[in-house]
Amino acid sequence: LTQAATLGEIKAVALDGAGNILTAEQEQQGSEGLNWVIAKRTSAGALVWSRTYNSSGNNDDILGGIAADTAGNVVVAGSEFSGLANYNWRVTKYDPAGQVLWSTSYNDASGTGVDDAWSVAADRNGNVVVAGHEFVSGNGDTIRIFSYDPSGTVRWGMTVVGGFLERRGFAVACDPQGNVVAGGLEDVTGAKRWILLRYTSGGVLISSTTHDGMVVNGADQINGVAPFAGASGPTAVAAL
Repeated sequence: LTQAATLGEIKAVALDGAGNILTAEQEQQGSEGLNWVIAKRTSAGALVWSRTYNSSGNNDDILGGIAADTAGNVVVAGSEFSGLANYNWRVTKYDPAGQVLWSTSYNDASGTGVDDAWSVAADRNGNVVVAGHEFVSGNGDTIRIFSYDPSGTVRWGMTVVGGFLERRGFAVACDPQGNVVAGGLEDVTGAKRWILLRYTSGGVLISSTTHDGMVVNGADQINGVAPFAGASGPTAVAAL
């Protein structure tokens, strides 16, 4: 992190196809609040480029995740404060040289809810998938998943609602076939359990799995997922 930062941390890390190290860093810059810092380093740790993002109004900007596609482009996802206690999520794509290719935001229908993007992945075709949560009137916080094409146009979006106090998406990944796996938590009458969702590349639900840990009605959530090709086809490993 830069020496000028008074508070800094790495929120996420990824590798591109050439072995370069990509970091999603967050730092506080005086009156600007928390800023994004996206950096690319060689495998030896030498800085290639660094980009800072500060939303309008100098409010806090929270990073969630970072990923690279097969062309070496870098995608980051997080949220930015836009006033009225309202966080909107933001997704930005950079080319291998660190130039912005596109940037898009999302605000829920209420216009004043908290919408956070916590994880991002890219499939073999360069499509970008983001998982997080949004506020839905009558349902509270719900899992939100978006798939964008390589140019940043929404391919499909999915909201997971119904019968729960809270649902949040914290992790997302794409398997070699382009299927999407997302994980997080759901709150059932005050008891949190993890939830694992799998969709086709086109956004059709394949499966939904939940798990309540050894401590019944405890707090369980998925923080990371990674695909692998098992004996019965692409699956997902969940990290709690």
